[in-house]
Amino acid sequence: MGNYLRDKNLTKKTITEEALQSLVEILEEQERSLNQKNANGYCYLSFIIRYDRKGYRVFVVEDLLNHYKKAREIERIVLKLDVVSDMPSQMHNGEAIEIWLSNMNNENPNLKVEGNTLDWVNLTFAALDDVLDQCRSRFSWVKGSWIPLTVQLLGVVIVFFVSLLLSQYASEHLIFENPGLFTFIFFFLVLSNIWTYLNPLIMRALEIIFPNIYFSRKGKEDLNLVAQAAISAGFFGFVWYVLSTLSTKLTPFLLSFIK
Repeated sequence: MGNYLRDKNLTKKTITEEALQSLVEILEEQERSLNQKNANGYCYLSFIIRYDRKGYRVFVVEDLLNHYKKAREIERIVLKLDVVSDMPSQMHNGEAIEIWLSNMNNENPNLKVEGNTLDWVNLTFAALDDVLDQCRSRFSWVKGSWIPLTVQLLGVVIVFFVSLLLSQYASEHLIFENPGLFTFIFFFLVLSNIWTYLNPLIMRALEIIFPNIYFSRKGKEDLNLVAQAAISAGFFGFVWYVLSTLSTKLTPFLLSFIK
């Protein structure tokens, strides 16, 4: 293990074939450079790709790209550069690079560079990080910290207005005192419990449709992009429609309480 380490978690990235090739080119350049300088060992590249519930480890970029193109659903890609020492007691001679790209929510995508020279670590990390910074997802807003709060508040508002709407109709058929208040409390409690169950499911669905790392491939990403765009447009459209419709219908009902 090297004396210096820089690492970074990766979020909100869209990885294309071009971005993947750019990352590999930087690794290949470092591989050639380290092999020229290292007299006690050798440096090698390896690639791990998992897709369609199967994993493969290859050592040639062409093989990686072939798997990348033919896969139906890519789960993970790991790019690694290691230095193996000729000394039996020392596996790593210091330099190592790992780029872990995964769209599985239980994993932690990251970039890690370690080595014995601080300048090498900083320069290599900066070069790779610059490529990854250009891979920002167009739907990165879905991963914002405000989304869970927005979804939760939206659900509460909808539950409130729907409870009012249902109590308005139900109270017309009840003859005891304060039927509107009683039915509102009843519907609000029922719908609140239903929303408590639905909220985690909605957040889980958003994580699946909008993963931290999205592998974009020509000819195979159209359906997913359509789904992402439709959900994005539908989210804002639904919020506007529900709030405007409910406020229009329930304004007279709310005014009746004031009177």
